[in-house]
Parts: sequence; C-alpha cells; structure tokens
Amino acid sequence: MSNNWLELNLSTEIENIEIISSYFADITLGNHIEGNKIKLYFDFHDRPNAELILNDICNIFDVQDVKWLTLKEENWMKNWMKNFQPVNILNNVLIIPDWDKKRYNIENVIKIHPGMAFGTGHHATTQLIVEHMINYDVGKFDSLLDLGCGSGILSLLSVKMGVRKVLAIDVDHLCEENFYKNASLNNITDVQFLVQDVHQLKDYNYDVILANIDKQNIIKIINKFEQCNFESILIISGFLYEDKDQVLDCLKKSYADKILKKGEWGSMVIKRKSIEN
Repeated sequence: MSNNWLELNLSTEIENIEIISSYFADITLGNHIEGNKIKLYFDFHDRPNAELILNDICNIFDVQDVKWLTLKEENWMKNWMKNFQPVNILNNVLIIPDWDKKRYNIENVIKIHPGMAFGTGHHATTQLIVEHMINYDVGKFDSLLDLGCGSGILSLLSVKMGVRKVLAIDVDHLCEENFYKNASLNNITDVQFLVQDVHQLKDYNYDVILANIDKQNIIKIINKFEQCNFESILIISGFLYEDKDQVLDCLKKSYADKILKKGEWGSMVIKRKSIEN
C-alpha cells in the first residue's frame, strides 16, 4: 500500500456534512469532520471516481473551499493525534486512541489504533448502535454477530460488556490487521474475525446481530434475519433517518422495537413479532 494519500477538503452547511460523507463511503479511506468542514482521504487511483462524486455533490449542495492535497501517512497520523477527541457515549462507553494514557472512570473504555480505512467511533451511526447496545444490555446475551465490523469497536465492546461468543465479519481484508490490533490493545483474545461478504454467511443463529452498513445491504440483511427462526434481535444503522420508512416497509415478520436519530442518521432495534417486548 502507498505511503502517500490524497486528501479532499471542502466545506458546506453543517447539516449536510455527514450526508456528503456518505456519498464517498464506498471509496474513501476515512474522513475527519470538524464543524462544517470535512477532510476525506483516498488512494490515488480513486481520484477519478471521487471527482465524479464531487461533481454530483456540487450540483446538489452548496459546496465551498474545495481543495485537493497530497498527504504522507506520517503527517496524516500527526493530524489524528492533534485532533482526535475521545468519544463518550451515554457516559458508559468511551472510545480513545492508543496513545491516550489517561485513566478514565467509565465502565467500558475501548482503545483503538486509528487508521484511514477504519472507523474510530466518531460517526453517528456507530454511536447510535452503541446506545442501543447499552440500552438493551447486550452483555446479558451469550452470542453476537457483527456484520461489517470494520475496526471492531462494536465487537470488542460486546466482549467487554460480557458477550461470550462474538463473530465479526467484514469483506475488506485490510480490516483484519487493524481489528486484531485493536483487540490486543483491549486485552481481548476470545473474538473471531472473518473476511467474507456478509451476504454469504448462512448462520444467523446469534442472540444479537449488529449491522452498521448502508441501506441497501441492511434491507438484504433484514430479509435473511426474517428467514431465520432463532430468537435474535437485530440492531441496525447506516441509513438516513429520512429513509426509515423504506426500512420499516421491509419488515414482514418483525417490527422496530426502538428507533433513534442522531443528526441525519437513523438506527433501529428489530425484533420478531413472536418475541415479547
């Protein structure tokens, strides 16, 4: 992998910043949002696709201060070290970088090694799923499946909360090294990672299933979830809140037990209709 990267800087209305970030989700290596400004990181070979997306975005949103930069990896990491803020979720979960040596009086502290291609817990969709995990006390369950796990924050948190069997899956093989590095940072060994397309997985027999992916993949996962007779709960995010009715329309044998919103993003806890509230 190259040690040099492309950085796209732009600014727009603050309410649109995360929506714009979602347009680049399939090709970006990561992003950093601060107020109404966003920095997006790309491999050099992805610039043509990124510019096509950028042109579309500029026709939809008021985008300003567009600038492309070449960034060395070590400079990118220095930028993270300067700007990374701990993520506190319901004062129960705190996500910190591996260089943070402070001691925190919070029940679940997750330490991660930030990387351009991996989640850091700052995105609203990750925080929404963590809120559901806290509210539904997932630690009381025996098994958990994390679909599209990325850096492993949700999987590692579930182990810390008490889940005994955890399987994490991501189609991106680059996630594997980062996943196990983060597991090591948290002294966790009893967690399994598979490089696999989540839709190829046949076994949905887990007490809790997490899916922080895009809307179209979520709809496919819901269909598979409803075909399984195992009494699971499905916690999803990765869709815009304004699209929640499209997700709800897919529920045939299940229902949304809880819906949350953070910024422009939505999340749900889905249960089968045969399961008591």
